[in-house]
Amino acid sequence: MDSKWERVQPYFNINNSLAEKMMSYIKPHEKVKKTSLIKKGLRNSNYCIDYDDNKFLLRIYGTGDDWWEKERAVFDHIKGRVNVPELLYFNDELNIIDKPYAVFEYITGPALDEYFQQKVYNENVISEIGKSLAMVHETPYNEVGFFDDNLNVATKLPSLELWYDMFLKDNTAKKLEKKLTEDVRNYIKRNNENIRRIEEKIAFVHNDFRPINIIIDKDERPYFIDWEGAMAGHILGDIGQFLRIEEQVNMKNEKIFINNYNYHSKNKLPDDYKELVKLRDLVNLVQMLNSEYDLYNKDRDLIELIRNTCYERNSAQHIYK
Repeated sequence: MDSKWERVQPYFNINNSLAEKMMSYIKPHEKVKKTSLIKKGLRNSNYCIDYDDNKFLLRIYGTGDDWWEKERAVFDHIKGRVNVPELLYFNDELNIIDKPYAVFEYITGPALDEYFQQKVYNENVISEIGKSLAMVHETPYNEVGFFDDNLNVATKLPSLELWYDMFLKDNTAKKLEKKLTEDVRNYIKRNNENIRRIEEKIAFVHNDFRPINIIIDKDERPYFIDWEGAMAGHILGDIGQFLRIEEQVNMKNEKIFINNYNYHSKNKLPDDYKELVKLRDLVNLVQMLNSEYDLYNKDRDLIELIRNTCYERNSAQHIYK
């Protein structure tokens, strides 16, 4: 589903010659064999840079925000806790191109959504993902907000209950149309108490914890990528993103994931976790739909997910026992 969402920002185009200049800190005076654009992700431009003896991931940050500024601090914090590609080089001097960029270890393997499409796969992978997310959430915070370079909360965000109205604006209402917009508002009103419960558990979060951002290597170990959005946030937000699309994480794998998360976590999930994570992820869905752009695939899928959240009774099923 989300792998087919339209990209608004154009890719930053590079060739072998420019790649060699950008990679000179890692591979001085060596020729690039091949430069391949990785057509995944909606924010950055990612390239696989091939040499005769190795390959690397080159990430060019393309958004207007400054999330990239804390990339190094995030990796220093998270490495050793979970599997992440090694951050080899970071350039924010704008001396080669007019955008910051980073060079990472290249992990060969499919993203989790593709891995689950195989006829046979190792269920230990989903167990490790549950354990790993519990490790990510080990660092508590007292307030929700964006980090500074030292991973302290520098920009505090308002209470969660205000986020829904913040993003349920003209663009979203137009795309949802009148009846579904009112149903979403009523759903939110009915869940005021649950919104307060979501705010009780705040920790270091990935903030884009989707199957597309988990790479499974040749030894079937999960590697977690795209950390520039990490923040102090609601732990149920990461879980809601991971479980958002049932075609990617089915009920059986969800049960394995939740069992292992709860086993290793200091923040045990309540019996009605499914209702809470869907409620929390609704904010993300509404925010993405509030774009000024009309994106056929993305908008259609977001509307379907929003409708399912508000209407489906099975969202409150308790399945982790």
